[in-house]
Amino acid sequence: MKDKYRMQYAKLLWECRYRIDSIRDMRDEASHATYLQVVIESEALQLRKILELLAYSSLVSHQDAYYKIRKNMASDWHAARILKNVAKINSEYYPVPVDGVKNGKWKKVRGGFLTKKQFMVLYDKCSDILHAENPFNKTKNSISFHDKVPHYIERIENLISEHYVKLAGDGYIHVIVSPSTKGEITVRYLTP
Repeated sequence: MKDKYRMQYAKLLWECRYRIDSIRDMRDEASHATYLQVVIESEALQLRKILELLAYSSLVSHQDAYYKIRKNMASDWHAARILKNVAKINSEYYPVPVDGVKNGKWKKVRGGFLTKKQFMVLYDKCSDILHAENPFNKTKNSISFHDKVPHYIERIENLISEHYVKLAGDGYIHVIVSPSTKGEITVRYLTP
């Protein structure tokens, strides 16, 4: 993986980290909104942007192979569709959260992180919240979404804090994301 790609990957995760902090600021009232629905919609917007950044990180880590199936990747924006296209190239594209290495093998995290399926469900939930509520549709529950936001953030952080990604062809990237916005993000290319 080229240095340029590793830097792009790190930059996307850096932005995720800042957006997570922005959500926390909204919830802790460090930034103010007069109307709770505006806070909820802002949370949904930031979560959706985080999911898009995660999809773009998958695109960055597979861009050479992706370009072969999709020449105009610069116009891709829909996170779920991007991930489905990357899956055609490499079914193991999704980040695998780990907690270091033991006896030469990754210590995979067994739960508490955002899975592929949860990614898709959350992406759709965020989209639903961002649209004005139809007065004849009583199925949307913004307060329930708002109550789950800390849970979503925790699962996203558990996914990205330390993970590896199997690249198309040979190799992996190993990523460590400091929880602090002042900390470093390390993206290393590893050969098998």
